[in-house]
Amino acid sequence: MSEQTTETSESAEIMNGKNVVTGKCPSLASRFRGCMLGSLIAPYKAYTDDTAMTFSVAQSLINKNRFDPQDMAKKFVDEFYAHPRRGYASSMTDVFKALKRDDCKDPYGPGRLLYAGRGSYGNGSAMRIAPIALFCHSNAEEAMHIAYKSSLITHANELGYNGAILQCLAIQKALHTDSSVPLDVDQFSLYLQEKMATIEKNEDQPSMLNSFLHNSSQPRRTTINMTKSSYVRKLQEMRHLLKNPTVSAEKVVDVLGHFVSAYGSVCTAIYSFLRSAKDDSASVGGSSESPVQRAIRYAISLGGDTDTIANMTGALAGAYYGHEAVPPVLLAHCEAEGVEQAIELADCLYQAVEK
Repeated sequence: MSEQTTETSESAEIMNGKNVVTGKCPSLASRFRGCMLGSLIAPYKAYTDDTAMTFSVAQSLINKNRFDPQDMAKKFVDEFYAHPRRGYASSMTDVFKALKRDDCKDPYGPGRLLYAGRGSYGNGSAMRIAPIALFCHSNAEEAMHIAYKSSLITHANELGYNGAILQCLAIQKALHTDSSVPLDVDQFSLYLQEKMATIEKNEDQPSMLNSFLHNSSQPRRTTINMTKSSYVRKLQEMRHLLKNPTVSAEKVVDVLGHFVSAYGSVCTAIYSFLRSAKDDSASVGGSSESPVQRAIRYAISLGGDTDTIANMTGALAGAYYGHEAVPPVLLAHCEAEGVEQAIELADCLYQAVEK
C-alpha cells in the first residue's frame, strides 16, 4: 500500500469518527478537545457571546479547581467589558452591569430580578455548559448541581437552568458513549428522558434540587406550568422524530423549535447530533463529510438561532467523535485566537480532572 493510499485511508477513518485500524474510540483527551472545538463552530467567523462565555466558564473552573459563583460571575463581567460587541442579549448586558456595580458580591441577585423576578428562560446558560460537563465528566449528579448553580447567575427561570442541565447531561453521555459502534439514538434519548424525569416534578412534589433551591440564601424556584413546558415531553417528541428518517426540517422546527429559548433549542441541538449520527443519508451534506461537520450543517439548516444551536450541536458531536473529526476546513473559518484558546482550555480541563 502506498504512503498516499495509507494517508487517504486513515483520513477516511478519522472522518467516520473512529480509528478502524486500531479499533479504538477517540481518547478522553481528544473528546475534551472535540467538545470545546465543536462549540466554537457556528455560521460566523468571529466567535460570539456563546464562545466567550464558554471560555469564561472553563477559565473559572480551571483557576479555582471548583465552581466559585463569584469568580465565574466576574469572568463573565470582565469578558463582556473587554469585548462588548460579541452579540450579547440586552438582558445579559443588564445583568453584567448590575454585577459590576456590586463587584459581583451577590452573583445570583441580578439574574434573579430579570423579567419581573421570573428570570431568563433563554438558552444562554445551556450554550456555555460544555466545560462543566467536561470538568464533572465522571459524576452526573455533581454536573447537574453545578450546571444548575452556574446557570442561576444569568438564567434563574426553571426552563433556562433545566435546559442547561439537559445539555450538560447530553454532553456527558456523548463523552462516554462508544463511537466505534453505531450509536443507539433511542437509548441515548431515553437516558436523557429518564434523567430529566427525576428533575421535573409537579408543583406539589419536591424536585431533586429543592434543598438547594429553597435555601433562604438562594433564589426560589419560579412556578412553571410543566404540563405544557416539559423537557421530558419534548424528549419524547424528539424520540418520535428520530424514528422517521424522512421528516422535514419544517416539522422538526414545528415540534422542537429553533428559538432563543432553552426550551425551543436544546432538544433541537440534541436532535441534530443524533439524527446526523443515526443516518448519513438524513444529513444535508452527505456521508462524505466529517460527522461533526454533518451535524453542525444540519443544525444550521434549521434556521432560527443558528449560532447557539450549532454551538450546542458541535459540542455534542465533538465530545462523541473527538477532535480528529473536527475538520480543519471548519476551523479555518473560525477566529484563530479562539481555536487556540479552545484547545488550550480543553487540555487544561483534562489535566485538572485526570491528575
